[in-house]
Amino acid sequence: MLFLYGFVPAAVITAVRCVLAAFLTAGSLTAMAYSLAGGFLSLIIMLVLKMGYERVFSIYGISMAGAAAHNTAQIAVASLILGDTAVFVYLPVLL
Repeated sequence: MLFLYGFVPAAVITAVRCVLAAFLTAGSLTAMAYSLAGGFLSLIIMLVLKMGYERVFSIYGISMAGAAAHNTAQIAVASLILGDTAVFVYLPVLL
């Protein structure tokens, strides 16, 4: 979506997807926080790489950076919610 239509449509789809997933799967606000943080950080990272480094990275490399940012944001939110940095131990496994 980011590559075809730009940032605003991609951001709208990200927000709607996260909110709908939380409500349709009987998820909690915590789950929605994980999803929104991961979705928007990955979107921002991909936008920055697309704008500044599109000649360096392919769409695959930019997508992989977005996936890494998504996992990192979710671990950061988990750390904030739990009040403990021990969850960062899982980050290398996720990446």
